[in-house]
Amino acid sequence: SDLLGISSGRGCAIGEIGMAAIDLKRPSFILCQYSDSQTYQKTLAKLSIYQPTEVLIPDTLEASHNDLFLTLTNYFKETKIVSVKRQYFNSAQGLEAMRNLCNADYSHVDLVILNKYYALCAAAALVMYVEHKHRANFMPHTLKVAYESVEGSVIIDLETARRLELVTSENSIMDQNKYTLFGLMNNTVTVSGHRRLRMEILQPYSSRHIIEKRLDKVQYLVENEDKLGSLQNIDDLFQLKEVLISVPMWVLKINEYLKPDKIKNIKHAKRTRFSRSEALNIRNYCPTLKICFKLEDQRYNTIKEKIAQVLHEDSKPARGFQAAELNRCFCIKQEVNGLLDAARVTYSKLLDNMQDLIGSYSEQCGLEMSLCLTSDLGFHVKFVLGKRQDPITFQLPAIFTNVKRRGNVYHASTIETFSYNARISRVVQEIQLITNALGLKPSASWCIYVGCVYNLCEVVSELDVISSLAIVSCQKDYVRPIFSSDLIISAGRHPILDKFDSNPIPNNTYASRDKNFNIITGPNMAGKSVYVLQVALLQLMAQVGSYVPAASAELRVTDHIFVRKGLIDSLECNASSFVCELKEIMYTIENIKESSLLILDEICTGVKSDEGTAVAWAISESFLKRPAFTFITTHYHFLTNLEKIYPNVTNYQMEAVESTEEGIRFGPLVYTYRLIDGVTQISNYGIRLLLQTALPESIKMDAVKFSEQLLQR
Repeated sequence: SDLLGISSGRGCAIGEIGMAAIDLKRPSFILCQYSDSQTYQKTLAKLSIYQPTEVLIPDTLEASHNDLFLTLTNYFKETKIVSVKRQYFNSAQGLEAMRNLCNADYSHVDLVILNKYYALCAAAALVMYVEHKHRANFMPHTLKVAYESVEGSVIIDLETARRLELVTSENSIMDQNKYTLFGLMNNTVTVSGHRRLRMEILQPYSSRHIIEKRLDKVQYLVENEDKLGSLQNIDDLFQLKEVLISVPMWVLKINEYLKPDKIKNIKHAKRTRFSRSEALNIRNYCPTLKICFKLEDQRYNTIKEKIAQVLHEDSKPARGFQAAELNRCFCIKQEVNGLLDAARVTYSKLLDNMQDLIGSYSEQCGLEMSLCLTSDLGFHVKFVLGKRQDPITFQLPAIFTNVKRRGNVYHASTIETFSYNARISRVVQEIQLITNALGLKPSASWCIYVGCVYNLCEVVSELDVISSLAIVSCQKDYVRPIFSSDLIISAGRHPILDKFDSNPIPNNTYASRDKNFNIITGPNMAGKSVYVLQVALLQLMAQVGSYVPAASAELRVTDHIFVRKGLIDSLECNASSFVCELKEIMYTIENIKESSLLILDEICTGVKSDEGTAVAWAISESFLKRPAFTFITTHYHFLTNLEKIYPNVTNYQMEAVESTEEGIRFGPLVYTYRLIDGVTQISNYGIRLLLQTALPESIKMDAVKFSEQLLQR
């Protein structure tokens, strides 16, 4: 249900991107504007976070086959790209719309968005599209309008998120979230918490102060697990906003029953909210969460009182067609509207007459019959055959039509029930029209209170995410990370392996400003890639605000994480693996900063080994001169000579033990999956691995022979 508008700069402003997003189920406007590169990595990352179903772009982008349009269509094939006339991307109209929709509690955002030309252009087109295409208006001053800055969060490009398997896994077809970081950390119980946690994993905090505050809250719940259980019962209150702020254009249609149900949902949720906050007693047992002031807003009581003036105390959402219809007809209190009371008296009399009619049918047929209401038959006759009656030979009287049988249960109608249904239907329509009108009156007067509802929803999602992180942090051998200028992890474990492997091998990690470039060598299957990805995942977990699987963890707050991997081609970009790799390296060089974390996994393997070594050496020299922490895995052992030239380079290897059997030159390797100092001395590990496969023996022997011949040369 997410809709998103994008506007881009032209001429001297090329690369400037404005974005506006809204979720129609949980309406709030999010605006952002930033400068992007030619590959639009920031824009792709944003779209990955929002997962929009529709993306609006100016029609001039599609007409000119703009790079942004081509990038969006290549990477998001399942997303509907909608071209809108450029004239609707109007910043003045966007600013006017935001000022008209923004709730007073969030009016300060006006100062921020005032000069965000491209974000306002996108907002103008999005508001127009929502009103005309989705036929939904919003009451004035009811929306939360927020500006989301790129600053203050870790930038993770789309390819990095995929390679780290943050929210989706290509290795799990049935459940794409199972073997992901999101699948590991997701213990949320509300939709709002689910969405917020996913967003924070893809865009973690980069402010040490915010991270420490989040960790304080998580630590409190870890140390008080009895309180953690209570928070898992919290309700999702995002449904409160919809009726307060939306005014669908079809609301006055005769058969539209949305409003009474939504108001009953609010009433029920409000009642739950008051009892829940009282039960949790947040003020007394959880002062470190510092959210009680948001729950003490007197506007909650005002909304509750306004609801009580209209709805019955016992009115609540009902399941089943019959119960829901009766509930809708009688949810409004008596003496609120004379016409409504008269219509309900008529409705009750018609039902009584039908009950008498069903009683006469029961006497006539000698069966116990009852009045039933379904969506397809309306009010009709329902009866069950006795055990002694044979369903095959049983014959209904001719007065019954539209007979439907489910086992021994029969549903049938008659001419009389048809007549009563028509009369009841007209009365119900009248009742619903009056009920809708009465329901809209209080919701219109609640608009000034919608700000507190947003606050409440924010509290719920925050509590849900904190409790989810606390559940993860309660696991055995998880530790609270601390932050400094170095990266020192003792006995760190890969978080996904730690969950699904009973005995993962822990490893240490060290990086500092003086030793910031680490080269890892080792045979295939030794665990090099798993190790370097583990470093990035532990960094992400810490900056989301979770404990990490390690004996101790000291980390440097990062603002950008890059994961670059060789042998990844792109059909969309019509580029080979080496070309794609060079494009990603170019983007990394342009955007890497002092506090960035860079993972280079077997780069430059898509060309001849001597050329690949030369390019990898040049790339490594470029990065090792920067203060970013870099971890590189490679089979090019020549790169390990960098340690002899540059003091900030350190060589490590993933340990593997060679076979000790005599007479076996290419014996199997025993992998310990432990990181040790130095450069691996094992040779021919490709041949060793080949010999362990099920390939034909002739191929294996030929490979060994040719390998020996090449070594002799």
